[in-house]
Amino acid sequence: MNDRTGPRPTIARIWRGRTTAARADEYGRYLYEHGIRPLEEKALAVGSFAREVVPHLATGRIVPLVDRVFPAADAAAAFDRLQEPGKLGKVLLDFGSRP
Repeated sequence: MNDRTGPRPTIARIWRGRTTAARADEYGRYLYEHGIRPLEEKALAVGSFAREVVPHLATGRIVPLVDRVFPAADAAAAFDRLQEPGKLGKVLLDFGSRP
């Protein structure tokens, strides 16, 4: 889903008029190198996920791996579980059935 070999998306110059273009580009490179992606790239990834993965989830061909389900009232315990080593899968909160 994420092709890192292609061109990087252009990061908008959010400081236009407040800094130089070079400084804005430097900030953009820093964010990109530290895993902070621009909204355009995130939108492309979400679209790709919706097209390529969601249909398989809907048919049951793939299923998410669940480590543990906590009642919503035990959210603090769920958060503690997230911080524990050794979990495999998602930690979920159950808010009960929908009306």
